Amino acid sequence: MENEAECVRQILKKHGLSDEGLQKADAGFRNTVWLTDTAAVKIYGKDCGDGAAIERWIYRDVRPSYAPELLGEGEEYIILRRIRGESLFHLWYQTDTGTRRQYIRQAGDIVRQMQSLMFPEKDLFRVPADWKTELYSRMETLLARLAAIPDSIPAELAENIQRYITENSCVLNDTVLYPVYSDLHFDNLLVDESGRMWLIDYEMMEAAPRDFLLDVWHRMLVHPFTYASEEDHEHTKSEDYTEITAWLREEVPELFAHPDLQRRVNIYSLLYELDLLTEYPGAAWPIGRIRHWLAGDRPV
Repeated sequence: MENEAECVRQILKKHGLSDEGLQKADAGFRNTVWLTDTAAVKIYGKDCGDGAAIERWIYRDVRPSYAPELLGEGEEYIILRRIRGESLFHLWYQTDTGTRRQYIRQAGDIVRQMQSLMFPEKDLFRVPADWKTELYSRMETLLARLAAIPDSIPAELAENIQRYITENSCVLNDTVLYPVYSDLHFDNLLVDESGRMWLIDYEMMEAAPRDFLLDVWHRMLVHPFTYASEEDHEHTKSEDYTEITAWLREEVPELFAHPDLQRRVNIYSLLYELDLLTEYPGAAWPIGRIRHWLAGDRPV
């Protein structure tokens, strides 16, 4: 730990920044984050891939108003101005309905601004020629992988998934792709001390249809604690999230315009759950959610 802290101090010194108050943050699954009184140093993990380059593009070149200011960067790290605040997950269970509605209004404004993003001239994003074909190929691969793992998924459920994606393939025809933030859950939305909302962690941006980001919100209706920190788990209850997509629909109606939106988002969600099951074979939560998506009883 001390060696790591010293490396961070050297990074800060290189960029002329103070290490006052340096501490390791209890955040990040793939990366390590260190905080000072004024800055956040993000050290990229080995499996970050192209995500680091995409994130640098956002902070350095796009510089949207909802992203923290970039103070410095290196091959394996970025330094951001520290946002003093709390994640929306942490605040959500502590606030009333009116305040929650205001939070979604701010989140909707961020989503509207993000919809203006276009692919950069440099090849940061891998943009498939046929996104639907690639998506279905990924799902077929995941189903085959799960079939080879004992007790990973009930056989009848795997058959139902195969039938669903085959019968509903037409809803993904003629898909137009954009840079999409596919990880837009409440733990990546920070609210500072003034009440202003910020969006962080852009590594998982990808080429996708704009409504692809609704997958995360769809999942929060059923299991919001999927994305909550350990500290917030016991306070995170599904009933507190029942209005979030309805409120987002009011803020960004164009995101919900596709006539086959429900089936499209169900397919996005099935992809996520299959991928999760390859990491956690037989896990109850993804299997339970798959049954929700196939039944269509969780409207977007």
